[in-house]
Amino acid sequence: RSRHVPVTSRPPGLLPRAPEPHGWPDGFVLDKVAKELAKLVAQQRGSTSLQFDGDPEPYVPLHEAYPARRRVQRLSYMVWLVIREEGLDLQPLLETSSTSDRLRMSLLRLRGLAERLPPPAEAP
Repeated sequence: RSRHVPVTSRPPGLLPRAPEPHGWPDGFVLDKVAKELAKLVAQQRGSTSLQFDGDPEPYVPLHEAYPARRRVQRLSYMVWLVIREEGLDLQPLLETSSTSDRLRMSLLRLRGLAERLPPPAEAP
């Protein structure tokens, strides 16, 4: 049984190429989301005009030469678009100057969210 999590189209655009030699882990889905979004954008580019109606954050993949450090810095902020909750104070995140500290905050938040999920159903 899969669980669907709404994802803004910006974080998948930050993904670098799959790690060598084995690629992304089997359960990793953001690469699949990025591929689907890339296909959609390519189809739109093939039409007479790009149309992002109703999508305030269209998928824009970064060039493969975009520095890894900048990808991580942007991700350390963007991940909060997915893991925030109404009323959650993000000011401490904005005041944190260290990328690694922001990512640690994200990890703690993700662990807290994971603890609230019901246990997965066992396979028969």
